[in-house]
Amino acid sequence: ESILFAKNKFPKSHFYLGDYMEYSFPNTYEIVFSESTLHYFEKSFFRIMQKIYSNLSENGEMIVTHGRISVKSLFVNFLRRMGLLVFKIAGESFFLKLGNLIYLDRYDEKFLRDQLVYLKEFPRLLTKKVIEKALVDAGFAKESIQVYSIPSTSFLQADHFFVYAKKS
Repeated sequence: ESILFAKNKFPKSHFYLGDYMEYSFPNTYEIVFSESTLHYFEKSFFRIMQKIYSNLSENGEMIVTHGRISVKSLFVNFLRRMGLLVFKIAGESFFLKLGNLIYLDRYDEKFLRDQLVYLKEFPRLLTKKVIEKALVDAGFAKESIQVYSIPSTSFLQADHFFVYAKKS
């Protein structure tokens, strides 16, 4: 649904829906942007950084946010694991009723089912040092790398890093 919305909003742009690690892009790009998605990939963070690097033009830039290790992030992951346990023990019907209670009937059943993705996939939380190493190993210019902590504004969302790196 988001891709269709974006295509209508930006008809001259190109969008791809699929596994980033499996797709071979025909061009290089000036910028790669990712908002709170990379930490859900099953592939290694190091491999993802290498792929992004290869998809950038000579002076290309990367901007991503990534889940970071913090007490709050670990607590959020614990709550997700408990939610998944409730789903497994009590079943889908109970999970949907509980979701309606928590969200005060603001969301439909499809949305609540989609939330199971977030319960099943636990973000790969990283430290600043690990991110910086991955970027240097991928080839990004060390002097360009910037990693800042971003505390979450939501109680049920993990804290993140804002990450910027330039290819050369």
